[in-house]
Amino acid sequence: MESKEDVLQFVLDYIAERTSRTVVKTWFAGTKMTGLTEGKAVICVPAPFKRDILRQRYTEPVQEALQELFGVPVQAEFITEDEEPQAQPETEKVCGSGGIPYYREHYIFDRFVVGKSNDMAYGAARNVADKPGGDYNPLFIYGGSGLGKTHLLYAIANQLRVQRPELRVLDFTGEMFTNELATAIRQGTTLAFREKYRTADVILCDDIQFIEGKDFSQEEFFHTFNALHQVSGQIVVTSDRPPKHLPLLEERLRTRFDAGLIVDVQTPNFETRMAIVKSTAAYMGLRLGDDVTVYTAQSVTNNVRQLEGFVKKMAAYRDIMGNVSLEDAQRAMNEIVETHPGLRPTPDYVLGKVCEYYRAEKSDVLGKGRQAQLVQVRQVGMYIVRKMTDISLQAVGDFFNRDHSTVMHGVEKIEKDRAANPALDTEITEIMENIRAV
Repeated sequence: MESKEDVLQFVLDYIAERTSRTVVKTWFAGTKMTGLTEGKAVICVPAPFKRDILRQRYTEPVQEALQELFGVPVQAEFITEDEEPQAQPETEKVCGSGGIPYYREHYIFDRFVVGKSNDMAYGAARNVADKPGGDYNPLFIYGGSGLGKTHLLYAIANQLRVQRPELRVLDFTGEMFTNELATAIRQGTTLAFREKYRTADVILCDDIQFIEGKDFSQEEFFHTFNALHQVSGQIVVTSDRPPKHLPLLEERLRTRFDAGLIVDVQTPNFETRMAIVKSTAAYMGLRLGDDVTVYTAQSVTNNVRQLEGFVKKMAAYRDIMGNVSLEDAQRAMNEIVETHPGLRPTPDYVLGKVCEYYRAEKSDVLGKGRQAQLVQVRQVGMYIVRKMTDISLQAVGDFFNRDHSTVMHGVEKIEKDRAANPALDTEITEIMENIRAV
């Protein structure tokens, strides 16, 4: 059974990823989740002024995080201690079918879309779930944020809890491990801490990079690793980088990770993104037209979580308006970029700003026209998309309906022209500032 503390920690991590740790420390310090039912989460706040700020600014982000966990809308309510109702008998639904934590039911292998970018990681995770402590121990999965590492980690946990309920499976984040250890040291309960982790059959640690440079945490994880490995206990960790690119990770931990299987998850290609859009839509009972599906896969290119989140937003449009048109999708995409400044702008949003500046039509820029002015706008669009979205040449080509060599030529040409033409340099600078100003 998962605790309210775990749920709150997920919410805080979700918000920190989209804002900053400073925001979380400033406004969420001292909060605790006192109620968690199928449709409502109650968060207790230490002071009325913080409660009011959280209600005004963070109700929506908290509810987004809860929906990410639960897969269904969950209302967030902020209260102070004197407003907290008296404890009621435990009636919360925290587990779903087969002992899977309710808010992680959607993290299963059947809902993971496999493509060239993640097939190795998927296959290794399935192998671990079928034979814990077997061929791939430890398993180290790395890749950028939002590409599916956490999905695979919890899919392993969920399958084991259903098919091997006799096993003690612990899933946690590197930050949770560090914070729990700090509490154990402060309260003098380190023996209980070690008993919890070192006697597990399977440990699954998300974002292991968080313990990098933290001596006590690395020491404890090292001994936990050894204790499990000696009895063929399974260890799976995820990270944003491979072990060799974690410079503050102790060498003895790095060598142990290197001795296992290291696999990565990469940015999905266009075909995989299309499959993710269709899979997520089908799961939510949402029917999207081919134009909306293609537009979504072209616009969100480097983050599976953002891709799935956009489809969920389309489901909200469906509930309110009855259907989802291409115009609805374009408006929703612009809203996401404008209300989440921490996110990289999408190729579609960038091209929209380029076309707005030059008073060109997107359809013309993405079409086959070869007029000199149109080609110039197209190449500027390619250049800025490449610079501001950090996606591959192939992904830029997919978006502009060109091959990567055409994109490369266009980007290189604008780079040279910008250096030689102050007027063009000013234009591009103004466009990029307009995009950053959202």
